[in-house]
Amino acid sequence: MEFWLRLRLFLQLHFKAIFAKKTPILPSVVAHKSANQTLNPSQIQLNTKELLSLQRRRVLLDWHDNFESQLNSVAVDGFWSFVGQTRNQTQQLGLARKVFAQPAAEALGPAFRNQVMYPLSEKVREANARLREITSTWSDQLNLQPSLRTIEVDSKLTILRNVGFRSRHQEAIIEKLELLIFAKGGILDAQIAQSLTVLEDLLKNLDGLR
Repeated sequence: MEFWLRLRLFLQLHFKAIFAKKTPILPSVVAHKSANQTLNPSQIQLNTKELLSLQRRRVLLDWHDNFESQLNSVAVDGFWSFVGQTRNQTQQLGLARKVFAQPAAEALGPAFRNQVMYPLSEKVREANARLREITSTWSDQLNLQPSLRTIEVDSKLTILRNVGFRSRHQEAIIEKLELLIFAKGGILDAQIAQSLTVLEDLLKNLDGLR
């Protein structure tokens, strides 16, 4: 009986020793050890610069998204306001104007500038002021002077050359001016392309600070 008791105790001890060797380190122990490790100061500085750069990129992207959205809205509102006035003008033409038509570019130029181009240029001016305000808070980038400007595209309305301001030309005139504003290479497209150039230049400057 004593022999079997000793054998059982021996096997129990031997089994415990084998099990202990195969038991993995608990995750909580590893986590505790990692938490006690100190970060290198250079790592902290790098993370701070990366975070600052990302924050600034987000601000710039938000600025451009807002500008593009507002510019589109102003262009649409201005265009339809202009269309309404153009239709009213053609319906009120006197007999002399119907016979001896005024050039459409001359007749519509002032209204187009007031109802379409002026609101767009005001929106560009506001966006440029906002961009200057944003970058002026970046004390490490005082040399930045972003400039958003109004892009002139066919300001003399040459797209209407040889078109008389007559009621029968009304829809053709509206269609041509719609293309001038909204088509690729038109007023809206050129203005947004210019703002993207400004945005890309600023983002490149931010990349250089990393």
